[in-house]
Amino acid sequence: MSKKGKETSGMVDDLLTNPKKERVGDEPKRYVHIGYPKSASTALQKGYLGRHNQLLHLGCGNRAKKNYWDDHGYISAEINKVVEVDLRYKNAFAYDADAVKGIFAKYFNQAKQDKMVHAVGLSNENFCFSWHGGVDVTEKARRLLDIFGYGTQIVMIIRNQIDLVNSLYKENVRFGYPGDFEDFIRYMWIYKDRNFTYEFCFEKVAQVYQDLFGVENVKILFFEQLKENGEQFLRILSEAIGIDYYNLKLDKEYNKQLSDKQLAIKRILNQRYPHTFGKGKFDVIDDHRYVPYYTDEVQVGIPDELYFDHRIRRYFNKLSAELSGLVDISPISLNWNSDNAVRLRNLFVESNQLFSERNPALRTDLERYKYLNFAI
Repeated sequence: MSKKGKETSGMVDDLLTNPKKERVGDEPKRYVHIGYPKSASTALQKGYLGRHNQLLHLGCGNRAKKNYWDDHGYISAEINKVVEVDLRYKNAFAYDADAVKGIFAKYFNQAKQDKMVHAVGLSNENFCFSWHGGVDVTEKARRLLDIFGYGTQIVMIIRNQIDLVNSLYKENVRFGYPGDFEDFIRYMWIYKDRNFTYEFCFEKVAQVYQDLFGVENVKILFFEQLKENGEQFLRILSEAIGIDYYNLKLDKEYNKQLSDKQLAIKRILNQRYPHTFGKGKFDVIDDHRYVPYYTDEVQVGIPDELYFDHRIRRYFNKLSAELSGLVDISPISLNWNSDNAVRLRNLFVESNQLFSERNPALRTDLERYKYLNFAI
């Protein structure tokens, strides 16, 4: 990794090779995939949206070579910065709406001029929840509407909350969180008024985007659908954003998780050597996502701490895998029967019932995939 942040993020994936064809209509469609986290976002970004030759996909998942450190795949450093910093973190005093809209306007015009581009848009799971602070989801949605306009296709992919929270906890541990599952559940319940818990009440987030963009412009898909029938899922997604379906299996593991035993080891390392999600209150936890903010906007260069933190996390994840065959340790436990867990389960079931009432077309799948009566 270059000190100046000039090293590219890796090999470039080829675009999908279906024959190109001109779009119908003057304007390409606009889309925003808002998440959820741990719901195949990385696979869709890198495996489909970023490779589809009918899209001008601005990120995440754009695989063009970059001249800056780019972990997540944005078309340019300026788009990286406005998505990862302006849209996610800048408060009203710091946010410059005209400047941000001006940056996007260049790419919207580029897409319009290229008749082979059928749709232009973004993908970022942080648009549906606030990851350890940042701008409220409602404000993010308002900013997206101001940039993209009414009629933009919103894609929202949900996942049964039990599985979602389990996977998110594991991701936290992989990224440095030192607490056990009960610590994580307690945090979610006790501080639900200031963390992301209510944002996992799908009816609340869906209502925000439906009110702003129109019910007809918010496509809600299930992660479980993708696992069950990837082809059908991608056909529905492709139709929603106005592109041809490409026969692509999302079977590559883009965001590989540690095993439960390896995560138990990693949690011990997190306790002994705090890093990333185990850092102090006034530290930024995901600063590897927005290097252009440091280098271009505040012009401080990439902080040394970012390099240390990034390398420590990757080394400890590798070390956890190596130690798993040597040490006698029980795998991490995911217990949903504690008092706080039961309260959380009840909150989500009630939310899903309301979600079903407001979106009756989803009820069959909500029942089928156990959203209305969790199986623990």
